[in-house]
Amino acid sequence: MYERLTCRLCGGRMLTLYKLKSTPIANLFPAEPYTGEFYPLELKECARCEHVQIGHVIDDATLYGAGYKYETPSSLRPRIRKRADALRSMYPDFNSVLEIGANNGIFLEELRAAGFRKVIGIDPSSAHVDIWRIAFDQESAHSLRRANHGCFDLIVANNVFAHIDDLNEVFEAMNIVLSNSGVIVFEVQYLPALVRSGAFDMIYHEHRDYHHLAPLVSFLTKHGLVLTDWEIFEAHGGSIRITAKRTGTQKVLPDEYMNWSEFHGRIRDNGISVHTQIGTGTVAAFGAPAKAVTMIHHFGLQNNISHCVDDTLQKHGCYIAGTQIRVVSRSAMQNRMLLLSWNYEAIIRDEFPDVNFIVPMAEKENGRAAYA
Repeated sequence: MYERLTCRLCGGRMLTLYKLKSTPIANLFPAEPYTGEFYPLELKECARCEHVQIGHVIDDATLYGAGYKYETPSSLRPRIRKRADALRSMYPDFNSVLEIGANNGIFLEELRAAGFRKVIGIDPSSAHVDIWRIAFDQESAHSLRRANHGCFDLIVANNVFAHIDDLNEVFEAMNIVLSNSGVIVFEVQYLPALVRSGAFDMIYHEHRDYHHLAPLVSFLTKHGLVLTDWEIFEAHGGSIRITAKRTGTQKVLPDEYMNWSEFHGRIRDNGISVHTQIGTGTVAAFGAPAKAVTMIHHFGLQNNISHCVDDTLQKHGCYIAGTQIRVVSRSAMQNRMLLLSWNYEAIIRDEFPDVNFIVPMAEKENGRAAYA
């Protein structure tokens, strides 16, 4: 681990914005209750370009080693299929796609089904047999070229750029394998939406960056790219989809004002609300995402949760890092549960209409939860 004092995008000096309680690595899920190290967790802002990132960086081998258990949920396949079909419709003449951060290969499968003829995935943590299990950098980009894959018409990366320490290296690598008329489409969590919703649990060590558009424009320009389109959507409490090309007209940016004072207050109020709703006893939890570690430790919920239900088989029998909370199967569902996977609330409520879920990040707006 080291403390990063310079901006990942422009090299400017970083200033501390907000400190959370220290946590273990969020995706660890040890087989026994964790007694290891807790790491500082805080947000820092660049004094030059206003990019936001965490201050302390844990090395990739520790973060994404053998214990890394995240997989793209199969329940998201319909949404992923819709996205693959949309890309096919937008770029009917494109044949080749490279996905950076391909995980368990669901998006690759849907891109092939949508009609793209050559689809390649790369991800150093993947166990999928068809995915290149190496980091995406200039060396691996040249390896792709040498393997007769040539240049790609389309490069996609969904919720991966927040995890990468050296983004300059990744964008240099993309320049090596992007065709002259090619398009880069990437999705990241949108910082202004996170601030508005108070979704502080999305802050953990695997998420090294918290993006908004203004700093990215300059970063893309540095790498010979133009931000030609952006789209805000609701996933993960508010995300943004960015399109970049070698040439084109930059799209006008939205107002990205962020009220950090309200962010601090919303975290405080949500913490009080969760404790009030749980009461003096314990409650079961549903979902064991990485962000649950941040919420549980910052709100002090370690002794308020009896167990946690999650569908990821690799997590069953393991513990949420830094707690005695064991992850188990659906056989342990209860009538009242704390929804730690709150960003999938609509999907989960449809599947379990009879469960009374406590939703820790909900703002009430006309009787429904609003996150962005």
